[in-house]
Amino acid sequence: MGLTILLTICWLLLTILITYPKKLSRRECVFLFLVILDINISVSWILGYELGKIEISKQTSTYLMYVVYRSVLVPLLPVLCINLLLVCRTFLQKTLPVAGYLVAVWGLETLCIRYKAFTFPDFNMLKELVVAGSYLLIAVLLLKWFRYAFAKEEVGLP
Repeated sequence: MGLTILLTICWLLLTILITYPKKLSRRECVFLFLVILDINISVSWILGYELGKIEISKQTSTYLMYVVYRSVLVPLLPVLCINLLLVCRTFLQKTLPVAGYLVAVWGLETLCIRYKAFTFPDFNMLKELVVAGSYLLIAVLLLKWFRYAFAKEEVGLP
């Protein structure tokens, strides 16, 4: 059941990413997605397997739920949030995507913990929201670096 819910959420978020008016180019989206994916997999590998801070399910369907969450949803949400932040004009409009991002991460982690895809022996939701916020901050800094390092003429951006 949890895997079906996560796959539906993935499908919905990918549809939103494709159809929503974007300020990011495809190259920028792919760059952000892949770098956040690399950072997230490295962090989850170190915490989960090396340090034993995350207990990952051994059942196939719930392990696949963990992999979908870690490999698709965690990198996709900051990219969507950055797209929304670039579209918004005022400060109040910019706080809503960030709040929505944090609520979405909280809800997805709660869903994964509820269906026992992974568990934390010493779970603290505030710490998880700080990690999610750091992924968003990393995405913003990476985008600024990408735009600084590669001028629009070099990369071929519109």
